[in-house]
Amino acid sequence: MLNEKGPTAFFNFDGHDSGIIINTSVQWPNYKGFSFSCWVRVESFPTSGRMGHFSFLSESRKGCLAVLAKDRLLFESIYQKRQCVSFPINLIGKKWHFLCITHSIGRAFSGGSHLKWYLDGVLVSS
Repeated sequence: MLNEKGPTAFFNFDGHDSGIIINTSVQWPNYKGFSFSCWVRVESFPTSGRMGHFSFLSESRKGCLAVLAKDRLLFESIYQKRQCVSFPINLIGKKWHFLCITHSIGRAFSGGSHLKWYLDGVLVSS
């Protein structure tokens, strides 16, 4: 838990089956894309494996998810095809970071889809 002065409301992800998970039928404009942004503070990274960040998968297992490892951000999109992209990330433990992921939908990651992610307001990868 956070033992310093900070926000009064927050999610506490312990790394095991953690993350913001929506698995009900979500009606969102998947034909246009989305942005997901949040403040992230990692107290300690798991010694092995990854931490769930978010998962927006329907009952038919279509949608997207993102997970964090100590040095990687992994984004997976599952629509007509299953596509996975991994980006280097440099999160400093016990420090707040602003993370934003934008995904514009086109043909999976080539010929139209575009994934960008920002760390602390700086475009890291597109």
